[in-house]
Amino acid sequence: MIRMLSKLSLGAVVLGAMGVLVSGCCRTPKVKVDDEFRGLPPADVTPTDVMGPSEMGDFPGITPPVQARLGGSDLEGGDEWGTLDEGAAALVPELGAVAPGTEKRWEDLIVYFAFDRSTIGESERPKVETLAQYLQQQPGCYVIVEGHCDDRGSDEYNRALGERRALAVRDYLEALGIEESRVQTISYGEERPAVGDATAEEQHARNRRAEFVIGVK
Repeated sequence: MIRMLSKLSLGAVVLGAMGVLVSGCCRTPKVKVDDEFRGLPPADVTPTDVMGPSEMGDFPGITPPVQARLGGSDLEGGDEWGTLDEGAAALVPELGAVAPGTEKRWEDLIVYFAFDRSTIGESERPKVETLAQYLQQQPGCYVIVEGHCDDRGSDEYNRALGERRALAVRDYLEALGIEESRVQTISYGEERPAVGDATAEEQHARNRRAEFVIGVK
C-alpha cells in the first residue's frame, strides 16, 4: 500500500512539473524596459500648423521651389530681391520707363502654356519671377495679367481657360510676395491671337500665353 502511494505521489509531482512547463510556454513574454526609461512621461506631440505657399518656399503645382531659384532668399521682399539669378533676368529685356498715370505693355515678357493647360511650366517661371522682382522694386506700379488661348475649343471654354492662366500667374506673383491689390487679371480667350489663322502647332503655341501691362498709379 505504501509503495502504491509513493508511486502516485511521484506521478503527481511529474504531472505538476509538466503543467508548469506547459503554462510557461503559453505565457506571453514580457518586454524588458530599460531602467533609464522608467517613469518618463509620454512625449508631448503638438501638430504643426499648416503653412501657406510662401512659408513653404514652394507653390502648389510648381517645382523646384521658388527659394531655390532665388538663392534661398526671403520671399517677403526687401533687398533680397537682388538675388534673382542672372539667367532668369537675362531671359527678358528691361521694360523701360513708365510715366505716372499711364500703362505700358511689356512686349517681350510673355509666358507660354502647354495645350489645354494653365500650369506655369518650369521654363516659363523665371519670367514671372522677373516680373515679381520688377514690381518689388517699383512699389508704385501694378500689373494687368492677360490670359489668352488658341482657337481650338469653344469661345466659352477658352475664355475660362484664359482666366485660369491669368489666375495662375497672379497666384505665383502672390507667392513671391506681391500684394493681391497690385495684380489685376483679365481673359481674352481666343479673341486676340498673336498669330491669326493659326494652323501649325508652332503658331497655336504662340497664342497660348499670358501677357502683361504695367501701370503706374
